[in-house]
Amino acid sequence: LFVMGGGSNLLFTGDFPGTVLHMANQGITLNPVISTEAEGRAEKSATVAAGVVFDDFCAWAAAEGLWGPENLSLIPGEVGASAVQNIGAYGVEAKDIIDTVHAFDRTTRSFVDMPGADCGYGYRTSRFKTDWKGRYIITAVTFRLSTAPRPKLDYGGVRKALGDREPSPQVIRDTIIGIREQKLP
Repeated sequence: LFVMGGGSNLLFTGDFPGTVLHMANQGITLNPVISTEAEGRAEKSATVAAGVVFDDFCAWAAAEGLWGPENLSLIPGEVGASAVQNIGAYGVEAKDIIDTVHAFDRTTRSFVDMPGADCGYGYRTSRFKTDWKGRYIITAVTFRLSTAPRPKLDYGGVRKALGDREPSPQVIRDTIIGIREQKLP
């Protein structure tokens, strides 16, 4: 069994001798408030299906005014793969906002929920790529989001590109997209 995300970094040079599973489940669910901060703003979470294009999740969060994934805008791939790879850009990594990974355990043949802290995240790696390789099929990821401003501007020229615009999730998303589009063909 080969679990494939969007396939943006995949090249088959021949037939695959097995089954290819592409996660096509969709949906984003905004969960109830998980904590209230001192200044009265709430930390929320969203459970996102593994087949959702990660940038679509970033666009959704920015449109909702929720902080967290805006610096990860325009990274190719799907939500399930973001938890495997621990994607990162412009001072933010997926591990910074992952609360829970929801998966099917192929060994026990049961659905499980794993705290992000248990996934062994490091630079572009996780336990899903090492000692758990091939065991789990990620079905969804729950991300921690916030209504409180939490701009990350001190990496890769973000602050300079932002100029004197007031940071919001959407403004930072637009700025990141502008920077990435200047660098990528």
